[in-house]
Amino acid sequence: MIHKRTALTLVELMVAASLAVLLIGAIMYYHYTGTETTRFAVSQSKIQNDSRIFLDKLEMQMMAAHSFAEIDSENKKFSLYMYTYARVPLDDILFDGRDARSLSPIESVQLGARHKVVKYTYSWVDSKVTVTREPGWLYFLKDPIEFVPDNSSAFDEQYAPYTGVVLSGVENFEIKGYIQKPNPDFVPGSLSAGVKPFLIEPVTVENSHEAVFIVLRLYSKIDEGGNKRDEELDLVTKFYSAPRLAEALYPGYFSTSDSDGDY
Repeated sequence: MIHKRTALTLVELMVAASLAVLLIGAIMYYHYTGTETTRFAVSQSKIQNDSRIFLDKLEMQMMAAHSFAEIDSENKKFSLYMYTYARVPLDDILFDGRDARSLSPIESVQLGARHKVVKYTYSWVDSKVTVTREPGWLYFLKDPIEFVPDNSSAFDEQYAPYTGVVLSGVENFEIKGYIQKPNPDFVPGSLSAGVKPFLIEPVTVENSHEAVFIVLRLYSKIDEGGNKRDEELDLVTKFYSAPRLAEALYPGYFSTSDSDGDY
């Protein structure tokens, strides 16, 4: 007499259970991998986007910078005087030829020789980059030049005093300023090997105002911990001040905005 088997054996159950565990494990692995890849891509993209927005704004400020106020590589901070996008009377820019370097601010106003600027200061503390914005007047014929804050209606609201964090998760923030000036040994059109048209020299805190450009290294990192991938971004960028570069390329042609005192 033949009996039909109506149940699974223990071996069959164990094989089925093992296959189910493997299948579920594979599904969970691919799900975790996909989720982690998506998380990493989104987070990395956010770091890149935030850094790019910061650098783009900084580039616009640099291009419109009259000069650098301070470049402190050791303390990881720098500041610059940026021209404002506002109408400035010619009397505030031009002067009558007298030496205005020793004049008081009131006398300088009477002669002109001042710029409407905004002072931006960037500093790095506790993995954060902070900016301070301060409107005021730059008396560029003073020696050294003098900045006088002015929080009045003379400045548009977009230049009002402000302090805030512009970038987080920054592990390193390195700044170095450089002077660029014509090389007196360079002869235009010559084929002298090794003679460069310009000399590049690093600046100190004391002569920061002579800087033509800065080199900025921005290293961002988010430490996720565990088995997650850390998000990292290392950028090195050179920023020029357009007025300072123009003065370096054509010395003496922009005396109404520099400290030569000639007109």
